[in-house]
Amino acid sequence: MALVNHTETEFTIDFIYVQPQQPKAKVRSRIITNPKHMKRLLMAMQDNVAKFESKFGTIELMETPNPIH
Repeated sequence: MALVNHTETEFTIDFIYVQPQQPKAKVRSRIITNPKHMKRLLMAMQDNVAKFESKFGTIELMETPNPIH
């Protein structure tokens, strides 16, 4: 799971491992970056998803009870 939060000056992305049957999740990795770098990351991700879909087809999303925030 990934959680994204932001303030006026930074974005935080927490990558969390949720173990079945366990009451607590653990943050496995955290990225803290400024808004300009976050936008560059977003653009790089969008570009790579577009390249992937042009090669392998559309990625279909299913409704999930716990969507990525």
